[in-house]
Amino acid sequence: MPRRRYRATKECRPEIRRRARDLRNASSDDDDDVRNVASAEAYIKDLRWFDHYLDEIPVDPDDEIFLDDDDVAVEVGLDKVSDFTSDHAKLLGFALTERFNGTTPQNRWKQIHNMFDSLRRSGKIDKNPMEEWDEVKRTEFGITKSTEQSKHLKDGEDYAPSRDEIEMMLENVGPPRHRNQTLIRFMYQTGLRRGEAADLTLEDIDRENREVVVRAAVAKNNTKRTVAWQKSLTGLMDMWLDVDRDAYTNGDESNRWLWVNRSGGKMTGESINEVVVKAACNAGINRALYADANAPLDQNGEPIPNRWKISAHNLRVALGTYLANETDAGIYEISRALGHKSVKVTEEKYVEDSDRAGLDDLKKYGPD
Repeated sequence: MPRRRYRATKECRPEIRRRARDLRNASSDDDDDVRNVASAEAYIKDLRWFDHYLDEIPVDPDDEIFLDDDDVAVEVGLDKVSDFTSDHAKLLGFALTERFNGTTPQNRWKQIHNMFDSLRRSGKIDKNPMEEWDEVKRTEFGITKSTEQSKHLKDGEDYAPSRDEIEMMLENVGPPRHRNQTLIRFMYQTGLRRGEAADLTLEDIDRENREVVVRAAVAKNNTKRTVAWQKSLTGLMDMWLDVDRDAYTNGDESNRWLWVNRSGGKMTGESINEVVVKAACNAGINRALYADANAPLDQNGEPIPNRWKISAHNLRVALGTYLANETDAGIYEISRALGHKSVKVTEEKYVEDSDRAGLDDLKKYGPD
């Protein structure tokens, strides 16, 4: 039998075992509203690699430069996941891009980041050690999720779906139809990340003012912000909150999750993503672009393409692109609404490069 590359889940550090358990418990091949088992196992593989990496990382991050020096003794190996620091996260970023290609660095970074977020929310750690590097991982380490996708887009195709395409998705959602229409429009109008939307509770919603509070514990960057939906969504939201959601939860007042499946359980970020992917597929505007390192295998052992042209993240990009290029919204305000840590991130992702940028404002506001 060939030697296993990474140790089995049951042999990993306790924090990783618990995260693997949670991922498996939240997956099913029999429920369209949750992530499938293959996806969960792919995420767990990323965490198993991280457990292996913790065996070889220097206890003191400053000792990293001596790892290849036979004359210097370097203590390596962290006993606990919670011993991992921000300085270790920097080493991780470089290690991922040095050892892996394609989208693997991004995928592994994301799953490790999500595990630390879970530990923070449960009070096991005070802060996510990867957070301060997350918004700059592209420039600092070369970790990006857009480069590989851009290679597979055809000429004239955009990463951000148009408003007409979003309307097509709304017309072609899978069941439950009303919930999924409401969810897609909600994601588009608020620009929330799928994980942020999944963790919302009824207490986060101000229906009178059409506002959503993204708590610090929910936000990706640990910073509270408030977003809003438009009047056009109010009717759908009212129907969801007053009728359909109540039916799914059987009137259980103790169930406070905003988005639930037909059994009353909390929708995960992955299940929210599946709603968007399937709607775009049904509308005939989506396709699988390529297979990443976590793609499931077919019966011949070949990877099945699992990275889609349109996913939940594309709705967020659509909002940012629309606000930045078709409205008078300022880049700072857009950055705050989207929950970016810096305006630079917003500018790089959403502002179209034009040699006439700023011309209208210069004509309007320039001094006499």
